[in-house]
Amino acid sequence: MRTRRPRAWLSFLGSLALAATLSASEPAWRDATRDVYVDGSLDRSVQVFVNGATHRTALVSTRGDVAYVLDRDTGALSSAPRAAFHLAPDTASAELDAAAKLEPAGRFQKVDAVATTFAAGGHVYLIARHQGVSGEIGEGTLWDTVPVWKRLADAYAPDPAVVAGWKRVSTPVRVTAVFGTWCGDSKEFVPRLVKTLYEADNPRISMRLVALDSDFRRPAEVIQGRRIINVPTILVDRADGTEIGRFIETPAGDSVEGDVLAILNGTPRSHPGRYERGPELARGTYVYRDGAGAEQGRERWILYAGKDGGRLVRSTIETGDLTTDVFQGTSADGRLDFAEITRRQGEGVMRARYWLDGDTLTGSLRGREAGILKQDLVVPASFAFASPAIAAAALGGQPAATPEAGSDIVCYVAPETFSTPLGSTCVVTYRSAGAETVRVPAGEFRATHLARQSGNEASDWWFHPDLNVPVRGLVYGGLEYTLASLEVRK
Repeated sequence: MRTRRPRAWLSFLGSLALAATLSASEPAWRDATRDVYVDGSLDRSVQVFVNGATHRTALVSTRGDVAYVLDRDTGALSSAPRAAFHLAPDTASAELDAAAKLEPAGRFQKVDAVATTFAAGGHVYLIARHQGVSGEIGEGTLWDTVPVWKRLADAYAPDPAVVAGWKRVSTPVRVTAVFGTWCGDSKEFVPRLVKTLYEADNPRISMRLVALDSDFRRPAEVIQGRRIINVPTILVDRADGTEIGRFIETPAGDSVEGDVLAILNGTPRSHPGRYERGPELARGTYVYRDGAGAEQGRERWILYAGKDGGRLVRSTIETGDLTTDVFQGTSADGRLDFAEITRRQGEGVMRARYWLDGDTLTGSLRGREAGILKQDLVVPASFAFASPAIAAAALGGQPAATPEAGSDIVCYVAPETFSTPLGSTCVVTYRSAGAETVRVPAGEFRATHLARQSGNEASDWWFHPDLNVPVRGLVYGGLEYTLASLEVRK
């Protein structure tokens, strides 16, 4: 997924005034992967389009003369000539003729949170969540399951220079695409990969297609055996099964086929992360030490200006054989926007994502045998989010500026072990101790000193006067965090 907030599929219905003449400036309709049942039978010839700006859904069939449009705001159903929808060559988008007149056709009903039904033209229609397929499949099954993917592949033109690089591969390799037919990123990148394979026409490169169910439970031997936590994941293996490298979710470079070629050439690209960001503001390193002064770990971090005035931190924490990667971003008002925490230890890998929507914090965990674990938690307005990243200590609502004496904030603490997707909440009291001069290996700073108390845990924190990242943190009876290096961008 590029940086974007996780998709809310509940918003796939849209609004439309009946019998209205549509404006020529209306936004394009986008293909949405849904399952449509006509009179109780799944009909892949019916394509679902959504118009996000106007909150509408349209059903367009390749075999019928009538299209149907649904209005979420009024619950009204209308019809239009099928020919009024002009589909792009890849059928991934469409435009509705500005002169099209929509005729009242009744009303639709929501069956549950994700399914809608209506009767029209002597038939009963059900729009439902796409169920997809799971397991190793052939191209024919893939194209039958999501026909628009075939049209996307046919319409795609891979970079000729990259295709030439694929042609030059001289040793046998296998490319395994692990994806979900329900996944937007898979829809964007897997067809492009298949098209590149055909353009290269290199018999030394074979491809295997493996589809996952939307709960990340099946096929378990691939999910667990190959440590799959995101889709699509493109695995590149030698003939003996040894993994050379992998592409995860979105390209590090310009294209998925370019990333695969870099792996084949032995020069895999380092992915900067899928989240949108502005310019880099600073970067640095923390050293973690125990009470005896022994080093317990290090954290390398980069602070970016975030989208729309917020901030984004990317941290990599190494403690023993455990590596923790954190992306955490805030909106312009300083509240948590999202957090992604990935832990790798040996062959094990788990990833949790969190996002705040209004007063609801949602956590989603992947990498366990149980598939996806997900929970929602209602949080108050005075809410803080504590991830493992020390560099993110001032993101997500935790104060770096001087708070009022005895300020209390409800804090959500992300779990340390990922035994559950959600951690624990506690009330944290902050007390300002003023500005103090602090000397650490990264330099000398006039830092804001905050004392923090939560239950039986007490700590002191000193924040950089401009960046609002800690220059020192001391958890009594625990670890001390010191800023070992700092580079500030002008």
